[in-house]
Amino acid sequence: MSLIWLEIVLGFGVPIAWGLWELWSLRRLRQRDEAAHAEALKPAVASGTAASPAPTDERNA
Repeated sequence: MSLIWLEIVLGFGVPIAWGLWELWSLRRLRQRDEAAHAEALKPAVASGTAASPAPTDERNA
């Protein structure tokens, strides 16, 4: 009886945990990229030569 629970945990729990980990990792990467982009725009904004901000991707919002 205890082996069925092990199979359930390994069969469902591990893939779900991995998927959540990947989503969390992608979110952190996106936040880091947005922060780097904002940091790169600071000198141009300060000098008044900034181009319009990059369009946001609706799928990642």
